[in-house]
Amino acid sequence: MYSTTLPNEYAVPFKVTAPKPVSGLRFYTKSTGGQHTVFARIFKPDAQGLPQAKPLAETLMTVGPTLKMWQASFNKIHLLMAGTYFASFEPYEKGSTTAVILPCQVANGTVKAGKAYWRRSGVTWTSTGIVDKPWFDVLCGGSPMAKLGNTGVPEIGKSFSFDLSQVAVGRAAIGVMGFSKVAWGPIKLPLDLTKVAPGCWIFAPLSFPTAVAAGAGGKAKVTMAIPNNKAFIGIEFYNQYVVIDPIVNSIRLQFSNAGKGKIGG
Repeated sequence: MYSTTLPNEYAVPFKVTAPKPVSGLRFYTKSTGGQHTVFARIFKPDAQGLPQAKPLAETLMTVGPTLKMWQASFNKIHLLMAGTYFASFEPYEKGSTTAVILPCQVANGTVKAGKAYWRRSGVTWTSTGIVDKPWFDVLCGGSPMAKLGNTGVPEIGKSFSFDLSQVAVGRAAIGVMGFSKVAWGPIKLPLDLTKVAPGCWIFAPLSFPTAVAAGAGGKAKVTMAIPNNKAFIGIEFYNQYVVIDPIVNSIRLQFSNAGKGKIGG
């Protein structure tokens, strides 16, 4: 392990390929002696690809003198959308400039793709090669993104279901359907909820709700029996799920992706 005691905060890159709820970080490191509590953070990139000045998420991490993975947990779930981010911790305690934590850099291994950066006392980030072989984990938490699917196709005289998956067993949800993708009454669609529910949008009108509960495997479905009437052929509809989730965000709701159907015959 690299044993520098420079008072530098090192930010190491990681990629998210799909929306991911994150609950914390783990770093392979140790203190220079005794127990010490430092800041651990996640940063978004700025326009130049450097970590932003202010973190997206921040918490405290206590580290002891044993070399191992030390964990830091956020006080709420943060939903990271697809993209590049940076993980870091300050090597010194608040109010001090003396480094008490070693960087999460191993002596051998594969050089990690993407630049790492350092700064001191919160000033400008600068690229560095010191932590090119970091060892850390981004901890997933909360609920995964609820997923909408379907079984069968909507045809007259047949049954069709729109299905929910990737939710906790027993979680209550509402399957909704409507006939417009641009408005739900006076409300224009899609409706952006990301300020109160990161990553969430209302795409389908909440016009015809059906309550369900996720069963085995975190799955549920709403079945629609389509009348055997040619007048229904060509009708388009839109559907989505609203899931009640007490930990995912401040409004305790998450919204699945949406679907569009057209009745055939």
